Amino acid sequence: ISWETYLDPFLIENIGGTIFIDYISIDNAGNTNQQKTEIKIDLPPSKPRITGNSKGYSGVEYEFRISSNVNHGEDIYYFIDWDDNTDSTWIGPYQSGEEIKVTHNWNEEKIYYIKAKSKDDLGKESEWGTLTINIPKNKILINYPFLKIFQNYPLLFNILQRYLIN
Repeated sequence: ISWETYLDPFLIENIGGTIFIDYISIDNAGNTNQQKTEIKIDLPPSKPRITGNSKGYSGVEYEFRISSNVNHGEDIYYFIDWDDNTDSTWIGPYQSGEEIKVTHNWNEEKIYYIKAKSKDDLGKESEWGTLTINIPKNKILINYPFLKIFQNYPLLFNILQRYLIN
C-alpha cells in the first residue's frame, strides 16, 4: 500500500517557535491516517528595545531598560555598546521578554548612539537595537558666587532678572 499525503492541513499551531501541522494521509484504497508533524524554527532573538532618557548631562548616571524575546523561551543575553569606547560585554542570562535595567554615564558632551543586541543559548544574535541620547554642553550664564549675593536681596534679584536676562 502506498500513501499519498493530503496537502490541505486542517490544523496549524505555532507554539514558541515550533510549528505543529496536523494533516490526513490517504492511501490508494481511500484509507485515511491522521498525522502530526513538528517543525522547529530556530530564529534569532528579536531586536532589543531600549528605552530611557534622550537628553542628559555629563557626569550624571542614567537608567535604561532593555528587552528582547527568543522564540523558544530560552535564556537571553545582552551586549550594550555605550558609544564612548565602553561596552557591557555579554550580560545575563535573563528570561526571554524580561525587561532589564542598566545604568551608564558619559563624561563628554556630545550625541551618543547606544546600541544593544541580544543572543540566545545557542549563540544566535539579534540585529542591533538603538537609542540616541544627547549630552549637551553646559552653558554657564551667571557667575554663581555673584548670584549668592542676591540671596539676601530677592527683590533686587527679581529686578535684575527682569531687565538683564529677559
